[in-house]
Amino acid sequence: MKRQNYRLFQLLPLLILLIAVQGKAQITSVDFLGDYVLGVSKKLAVTSANGIGGSFRLNYSISDAVSISLTTGYQSFGIDQDSMLTQWKWAFWDNRYYGSIRADLNDTSSGLSATFTPEQSMSAIPVMLTGNYQFNLSENLSLKVSAGAGVYFYVRSMYVVEDWTKVLKGINTTFKYAYRNFAPDKRGNPLMAAGGVNLSYKLIDFARVAAEFNYNYLIPTEGKLGYDEAPFKDFLNIKLGIIFSY
Repeated sequence: MKRQNYRLFQLLPLLILLIAVQGKAQITSVDFLGDYVLGVSKKLAVTSANGIGGSFRLNYSISDAVSISLTTGYQSFGIDQDSMLTQWKWAFWDNRYYGSIRADLNDTSSGLSATFTPEQSMSAIPVMLTGNYQFNLSENLSLKVSAGAGVYFYVRSMYVVEDWTKVLKGINTTFKYAYRNFAPDKRGNPLMAAGGVNLSYKLIDFARVAAEFNYNYLIPTEGKLGYDEAPFKDFLNIKLGIIFSY
C-alpha cells in the first residue's frame, strides 16, 4: 500500500464521523472512562508493557440500537525489556560513548566504577472510530458490542541512570555522582482494529456507570508507520467510567 493510502486510512475515522454528523446521526452521549492497559503479544524482547490512562468518547445515534463512536484518550506505560540498551540501537551509546567509558572502567588505575540502569516508558494517544449495537437487558441495564478501526499514536522514551564512583587513593576520598542520559525517542502511528463490549447501568435519567472490555490489534505494516518499534502486537483495555446522556 502506498504512503498516501496509509495517510487516507489514518484520516478515515474522522472522515466517516464527519459524514455521519452531516447526515442523520446526532450526538446522544459523552463517555469519561479510566483505563487499565495490558500489552499481550509483546515484541523486541519486551517482558512487560502495562499502563493506565483515560478515555473520552462521543457517541452518535443512527437508530435506537445502532450508533457510531469516536474515542480518544491518553495512556502511560511502564516498559520492561531484556537487553534494553542493545535493543534500542542507540548510535551514540553503541558507537561512541560506551566504547569510551568501557575503556575507563577497564583501567584499574583510574579508580572508576559505575552502574548503568536503563528506564523505559511509553505514552500513547489512540484515536478510534467504532460501530456499536446496543441490547437493552432490562429497564436500566444495557449491553453494547462494538467494532472499529483507528490510529495508535505512541512515543517510547528511554534514559540511562548512570551512577559513578571515583576513588581518589592519594587523599583517601571517594567521589560519587549520578545523572540521566536520555536516548532519542521512538515514535509511531500504526493502524489498529478493535472490538469490545460495554455494560452500563442507569443511575439517573442523564447518567450511567459503565464497565468495558476491549481487544486492540495493531495492523502489521512492517517498515512503515512505526509498527516495528511498537512494543506489542496487541493489547487489552479494561475501562470504568460514567456516561452522560443528552
